[in-house]
Amino acid sequence: MTFNLVKATEDFLCRKRFRGHGDCHFYPSEASVVCTDKFGDRIVEGGCLRASYFRCTGQEARPHSVRTQSIFELGKHVEDMLVNNWKQMGILVDRGIRFQNNEFNISGELDAVLMDPETGKPFGVECKSLYGYHAGVEVFGNKSTPGSPKMNQLLQTLVYAYEFKDRLDYFLMFYEERGDGTKGQFEVKVVPDELEDGTLVYRPMVDRNVMMEFTIEDIYARYKELMKCILDGKVPDRDFELFYTNDRVEKDYANGKISKSKYEKFKRVSKRDGSVRYVDSERPGDWACSYCNFKDYCWK
Repeated sequence: MTFNLVKATEDFLCRKRFRGHGDCHFYPSEASVVCTDKFGDRIVEGGCLRASYFRCTGQEARPHSVRTQSIFELGKHVEDMLVNNWKQMGILVDRGIRFQNNEFNISGELDAVLMDPETGKPFGVECKSLYGYHAGVEVFGNKSTPGSPKMNQLLQTLVYAYEFKDRLDYFLMFYEERGDGTKGQFEVKVVPDELEDGTLVYRPMVDRNVMMEFTIEDIYARYKELMKCILDGKVPDRDFELFYTNDRVEKDYANGKISKSKYEKFKRVSKRDGSVRYVDSERPGDWACSYCNFKDYCWK
């Protein structure tokens, strides 16, 4: 009988690992912020406080799927390849630089620090990989759509940029598409801004464009809120929805937040008599809930 190497490899990727005591530090990858979109709706960008709370309080998480674990592994290989390229180019200063912010209980690690050969100053790099046409258009853009970094990854990079604002000139979010090797970058900085009442805050700047939707202090306020929930033993409210209500679907479709194809898969209208049938297996929801390892516990 032929050895099933596929199954053996997948089993290895998803094997149960021995873990030490739970880490109650917060991660830059969990960064989030509350914003208001152009329709006046409150939205949360980035990580979910409830998921971070479950992780920090020792709630058992669902194991990663083979697909998710494979994506993680491929991302690591892309980062290793890029860092090796930069080392051979002679611009690598260091990689895997750890830091800790005790005030907000944040522990993180920079992917790499490089030396700008034109200025002689160091800058930080956050490596990201992606795959697929739609992901590529979102990040790299096309003839009709400008590209932009993924918001959750931008928030993570902004934490790095703020923590190292006095030591690193800027950060680059470096993207590579795993399918065809397309590469792109975004320059990320935090810049000071004095409010009308004299308060000094920092704002995100991406490719020399200052974002006014939120401040860096708004991001750290979420970490502070998470810490309070943990100290009080109070589970945070859900930031996202696994499944939208019918009214939410109708509203989001009208505002263009849900595509026509996804809407019509969920809401089936009979051509014969005009009756409506909702298909729960196609019900839209937030991707953050769909891929969350605490989904089953949170929504049980």
